[in-house]
Amino acid sequence: MIKTIFSAHKGYYIPDLEKESPHEAIELGGHLASNGFDTLDWNKRSDDYGGEDYDDGSDSVEDSQAARDLIFKESGYHHPNGFVESLLTTTTTHVSQKSLESESEDDGMKTKKSMTKSERKELKKKQKEEKKKRKKLEKQEKLRHHHKSSEDYSMDGYKLDKIRILNGLFTQACKMMDGPRALKFEDIVLSQGDLSTLLEDAWLNDNIIGFIYEYLTASQTRTTLKRRVKYMGEDKANSSVVLLLPTFSFLLANDPSPEQLKDVLPNMDGASFIFMPVNDSIDFDLGEGGSHWSLVLFSLKDRKAFVYDSMFRANETESLQLIKNTETLLDTSFEVIFDEYSPQQINGSDCGPLTCAMTALLLDRVINVNDNTFISLSMKNVLLSAIDARIFMLGTITNLMKKQKEITT
Repeated sequence: MIKTIFSAHKGYYIPDLEKESPHEAIELGGHLASNGFDTLDWNKRSDDYGGEDYDDGSDSVEDSQAARDLIFKESGYHHPNGFVESLLTTTTTHVSQKSLESESEDDGMKTKKSMTKSERKELKKKQKEEKKKRKKLEKQEKLRHHHKSSEDYSMDGYKLDKIRILNGLFTQACKMMDGPRALKFEDIVLSQGDLSTLLEDAWLNDNIIGFIYEYLTASQTRTTLKRRVKYMGEDKANSSVVLLLPTFSFLLANDPSPEQLKDVLPNMDGASFIFMPVNDSIDFDLGEGGSHWSLVLFSLKDRKAFVYDSMFRANETESLQLIKNTETLLDTSFEVIFDEYSPQQINGSDCGPLTCAMTALLLDRVINVNDNTFISLSMKNVLLSAIDARIFMLGTITNLMKKQKEITT
């Protein structure tokens, strides 16, 4: 639990306990099974919050549940025999050690001495990729020895139905595309390749996570805080909770002089909470580098940094480096807390969806906390379904694409 509370008059602040008696944080009495996003309110429109509609080519940035249900229905959700196959085969991130060794042997057939400069460069690139894959295999092995899981069901009819929903949504989205661009939202442009990373067993890329962070900011954070905070300027209300894009958090974590990034990064001086996705990539040249996503949530008034990792502490080094550089940037220090209750993935590819799901669930607790009530940031008793998070995200994108297409036709 943290000491920060919320009120309509002050926004986020730490109360004087000699003068105020805040309510205790609401803790889960039993297990909560969720996709992470369903704890947020998706039925209210932005004008219900007293704000202007976001111009995304639709009446409102919020997806109504009815609209999303319609998208799912069109994907074949209510007609098990009517599912259409995905236009692209589901990407897989599972790699066997045997295949890695086989690739290495093939590369080794030609000695470096007899190679051209371009061939040596290509070999070096492949060796880098092999190193990344081996690192991922090591993490998967560590995961197999860890007992907690976010979802634990076999490839039965239930999961097959979920996969069919994903494939149906992906097919719908591809059919609506007239060119390489699937959707533009804020500064994020999604392609068909980006959307394919939401399919089952695919590794989520930074562009999808960036979209989710922009979408949550526009549809939830801005509208909710603008409605709830009565006596604060709009700029301050908008900057109280920051969801930092993966590109920025990666830059912050790896820059040797983070204090020089103030003019590059969004203004975080007035923030009370900052969400930062963490990636373990060590190569600036690879746009799709890394093999694992996790989350750091900063509570600035409490000077605490909470680490949530779906593979135990696989990103511990990267998280600590990000926290250290954030301390330098903001000229403060943080107590680091690893949440031992973080829902755990059961494969090597669900870290991205679970990072997004944890972000959404924790964001709900932060922006929708009752007035004068402490906030619980523990994931205790939370069970997250990665495949349901994938369905939500792809369903949301498909719905936004449909709305924009209706506007332009």
